[in-house]
Amino acid sequence: MPIQLISPDTAEDYIIEMSGDLGDDVEFPNKKFRLSQRIIFNCENLRHLSSFAMQKWSRWMKSQDTRQQFVFRMVPPRTIDIFNMIDGYLPDESIIESFYVPYECESCGHEELLLARRGREFVEALGHNAPKLLLPQEINCPKCKSGMKLGVWEAKFLRFLSHLQLPNNSDEINKVSE
Repeated sequence: MPIQLISPDTAEDYIIEMSGDLGDDVEFPNKKFRLSQRIIFNCENLRHLSSFAMQKWSRWMKSQDTRQQFVFRMVPPRTIDIFNMIDGYLPDESIIESFYVPYECESCGHEELLLARRGREFVEALGHNAPKLLLPQEINCPKCKSGMKLGVWEAKFLRFLSHLQLPNNSDEINKVSE
């Protein structure tokens, strides 16, 4: 099942598990969420998102109350590319909790994904400062032990973080980073 709701209605947060290939037949929950609930998209196992599924996802998010908070967890690089390509795809109040950053080995061709967590391996744009990765530019390849380089241009890859508005409440920031 590509989309699975895994939280009861009484939960503080509502988690939507997204996995596999989301194609033209994808259905998003036909439900209105309480504003006290954050809607968390767990994207760890999301492999592919068709253009029609992207449109449906965007329309679904826009159909929710504008005060609803969306949190994105373990977002794969291809989905980050979508966030970067389509201005306004992410609601401004969204929080990116974590995403995967690709590394590439020029010696053996191996690719590795490292998880970047909010406040630990990346920081959002603050004031006039651009978003920043706090990951090394190079890591050791687990296959051939050569150096693997960061597989993205940092400024271009993190562009999606530039327009997001940080929560005003420090408790909310801590809640998401835990």
